[in-house]
Amino acid sequence: MTETTTPSETTQSEQPQEPEFTSWEDLVAEYPVLTDGFPDLVKPENMTITQSIQFGFIRDAILAKQAKMQQLVTKVSVDDESTLIEVSSLIAQTIEMISDYFRTLASSVKKFDAWGRGRDPETLRATFYALMNFYGAQLGKSVRSKTSTGSTESN
Repeated sequence: MTETTTPSETTQSEQPQEPEFTSWEDLVAEYPVLTDGFPDLVKPENMTITQSIQFGFIRDAILAKQAKMQQLVTKVSVDDESTLIEVSSLIAQTIEMISDYFRTLASSVKKFDAWGRGRDPETLRATFYALMNFYGAQLGKSVRSKTSTGSTESN
């Protein structure tokens, strides 16, 4: 019998190995740029079904773009200008996707846009990847902690 897996199951282990932050405070300590006018976001445990599903789609799309970037870099010389342009374009698309997603979770779109204005691309990339990793690690934690162990009866 062949076991089937979903794209999320096969690709989650392929995510970039960023430190896992167990709290928002830990994340902000590592990325203080998130204290510099960054708006409040919907907390992972308060996300709607749609927001959670959209997160999964964004995560999977990012992983697909990362795989494509890896393919390009390993198959073609990094000195090849067209390859560099294509990789840069994929990075820009990834940052834009993540930004667009977190913009929908922001308490103030104007504040989110103002926060991102004038920031260098590497800061944005690193911060958005850290946010993705944080939200990915946090999603479902509060639900799992409330799940009964099976030996507990409810009235």
